[in-house]
Amino acid sequence: MTTGDPRIPDRAVLSGPAWVAQAESNALVDKRLSWAFAPHAGSSPPNMQVFLKAGAIVIGNVITELALQNTANITAPSSDPRIDRIVIDQITGIVEVVTGSEAASPVPPAVPVGKLPIAQVSLLTSTTEITNTDLTDERVFGLSNNPLSTFFEGIDTTPVANAESNFNHGLGGIPLLVVTVMQCKTTDLGFAVDDELVVTSMSHVYRQDVTGGPTHRFGITTWADATKVYARMGSEGIQLTEAPDGSQPDGGSGAILTLSRWDLVIRAWR
Repeated sequence: MTTGDPRIPDRAVLSGPAWVAQAESNALVDKRLSWAFAPHAGSSPPNMQVFLKAGAIVIGNVITELALQNTANITAPSSDPRIDRIVIDQITGIVEVVTGSEAASPVPPAVPVGKLPIAQVSLLTSTTEITNTDLTDERVFGLSNNPLSTFFEGIDTTPVANAESNFNHGLGGIPLLVVTVMQCKTTDLGFAVDDELVVTSMSHVYRQDVTGGPTHRFGITTWADATKVYARMGSEGIQLTEAPDGSQPDGGSGAILTLSRWDLVIRAWR
C-alpha cells in the first residue's frame, strides 16, 4: 500500500483542501498499523461472526500479508452469559475463536500458547447478532515481532530412561532456544511439587570403580529441527551432583531421580 508524510494538520497553517489532504496523508500512514487485524462486526446486516481487517505477521525475515478474514458463526450461550476470545495464530495469522464458559459473571478464557489476542466477545443467551458494542479490542502487536515471541511447550508425563521424547513444535522453523526441564509432581530428593530442574543437554557417563564393571549413562541430550523438539534420556535416567536433601552419587547409586515422580517438559522459542 502507498503511504504519506505524517504531519499535524494545524488549522492555523492549513485550511480547506490543504488541511483535508494532510489529514488523508496521515490516515494512510496510520492505516498500516492501527487497522491491522482490527476486529469489527459484520454489516448488511450484522451476524454471529466477527471480522478482522487485513494485517501482517512477521516471522524471522518473512512477512505474511493476510486479507480481510472472519470467524465461523459463534453460538450464543444457552443458560448464562459467556465471554469468548478472538485470537490469531502467531505464525499463520489465521483467526480462531476460543470459547469461554457460561456463568452469571463470566470471565474470558485464557489466550492459548502461540496465539495473539484480538478481541473479547460478550454474549448473552438472547444474542442473535454480534455488534461492535459487543467487542472489546485486545490487540497487542508489539510482541509479535520481538525475538523469541513464539513459544511451544510439550510435556511427557511418563518419562523413562533409555528412551526419547519428541513433539511437533509448530514454530515454522528451527527454534532459537530449547530448554528441557524435569518438573516435580511428587516430592523427591528434597525437591517440592512444581519445582523445576533444568537439564538441557545435561549428560555424563559414569563408570563404576570396578575393573570390568558396567558403564552407566545418565542425563538428557536435547535437540531440535524445523518440525520437532527431542530429548533423549540416558540408560540410567538422571543423576545429580548433589540433591537438595544432600544426596550424592556415593559410588554410583545415589542422587538419581525417581522418574515416576517427574514430568519431562520441553520448551522452545522462535
